[in-house]
Amino acid sequence: VTYLPVNEYGDIDLEQLKDSITDNTKMIALMWANNETGVIHPMHAIAKIAEERNIILFTDGVQAVGKIPLSLEGVHMMAISAHKFYGPKGIGALFIRHNHVLPKPLPLIVGGGHEKGYRSGTLNVPGIVGMGEASRLAHKEMKNNEKQLKVLRDKLENEILKLEGVKLNGSQKNRLPHVSNLAFEGVGGEDLLQRLNKEIAVSSGSACTSISPKPSHVLEAMGIKGELGRSSVRFSLGRFTTEKEIDFTIDYVKKILGSLRS
Repeated sequence: VTYLPVNEYGDIDLEQLKDSITDNTKMIALMWANNETGVIHPMHAIAKIAEERNIILFTDGVQAVGKIPLSLEGVHMMAISAHKFYGPKGIGALFIRHNHVLPKPLPLIVGGGHEKGYRSGTLNVPGIVGMGEASRLAHKEMKNNEKQLKVLRDKLENEILKLEGVKLNGSQKNRLPHVSNLAFEGVGGEDLLQRLNKEIAVSSGSACTSISPKPSHVLEAMGIKGELGRSSVRFSLGRFTTEKEIDFTIDYVKKILGSLRS
């Protein structure tokens, strides 16, 4: 397995990607959009590289589906999860393109041959129906939600960035509309997170690793190490987030930051 580095904004180098593909390379695997910083990878360009080299392109689309328009042209496999676009928890899907000659995945669960032999077992019909309806609604409301989330996220981010010693992790370009990852200098990461979480729900990395005291491996890969990595906070908005809640969050962050630095 070849792991590619990222730059300070979390982007991969496409030329380095091309150079890293060998005769033994079977697949390119990466997230469509990063859940901690929101960076969106250029999947169309990466799909062209995969096609030129005749290898599989697999992407984790969990964070992107329902948030931004996606085209699956050139993508061989993509994983998605319903709860990321307000569907039921415990249900997801693996998109598998069949109209090509490249190898398909082998089943992990065998038996009755359900799901075209890829996953045997009784289907979660209520979950599937709920995911389908959530997908329909997400597609219908995506444009309005994307616009609203960006306005609120930018307001939150721009106001907090005015505070001394606060920096944006990543770039303000080419990212998801609802995520902001900010580094707070001069404060302890654990104290900051505990104080903030008394009134607002934030995390120091992905939600899956929010209880881990270690710095985010995503931020470390971007060159943000040590205490600054531990004192970085991920703010993530949703379709039900209001401007009143954004105003409260801005004031609360100012209050907590002032208290910790005094």
